[in-house]
Amino acid sequence: MAGNSSAHGLSLSQLIKATSAKYLINILKSVGFKKDLVIDNDLIGPLDHIAGVTVLREHGVDKIYKLDFGLSPGQNNKCLYLIRPCMVSTKQVADHISAARQQNKDVTFWIVFVPRKLHVCELILEQEGVYDEATLLEYPLGLIPLDNDIFSLEVSDFFSSFYLNGDQGWIHTIASSLVQLQRLFGPIHSRFGQGRCAKVHREIRNRHMSHVFAHLKETANQIQTRYNKRHGMSLGDMKNFVKNELQELQQQHKSLGL
Repeated sequence: MAGNSSAHGLSLSQLIKATSAKYLINILKSVGFKKDLVIDNDLIGPLDHIAGVTVLREHGVDKIYKLDFGLSPGQNNKCLYLIRPCMVSTKQVADHISAARQQNKDVTFWIVFVPRKLHVCELILEQEGVYDEATLLEYPLGLIPLDNDIFSLEVSDFFSSFYLNGDQGWIHTIASSLVQLQRLFGPIHSRFGQGRCAKVHREIRNRHMSHVFAHLKETANQIQTRYNKRHGMSLGDMKNFVKNELQELQQQHKSLGL
């Protein structure tokens, strides 16, 4: 990376925080003044590191609520939701909007997905009949400075989502946050990879995009050829194959799958 300070004299953590805060402030300004803000429980901590209550008040937030089941909170005629792009949170918001409409409340809704909007969320809003009842926005919140040299995406369910459920949706967020970091401070020259995807990344990172798929296809064919060797093996050869090659092939196969 080019350095730990910017052309504006700000440290890395200060510039990241300022950039994220500016994006949020622009969203708040676009909604106007005197509005309710409903925050997904998973975003309360990260938001506190970016913009405190004072900043929110300065930009038109009247009441702040935590997203919960039940009726739509607040009494203002503008309501902005900050939520993770997950099905549960989206359904909760849809229920709030439906309840408000059933009670003939004159409220305009905004839903801000953090860090990005997913198609499944739009489908839920459509199924619940409220897709056209709210303006959908995105807040591409990336790395959050917890200290001068500690940065985190603060995604509480990343481990279970990625490692247990195989959901790769957060990979996009990780990549985007690194791109944002390089836009602010220049290229990252020292990179270290760990895990089963590191080898694949090392092999393709310097290739032109037009050559990547051909390389991956060739690698997949090589793996399949090695898999096919097991046909017609003697019992001794099969035991040796399982002991020495099978695990490596399975790891390479999973890497290509990611």
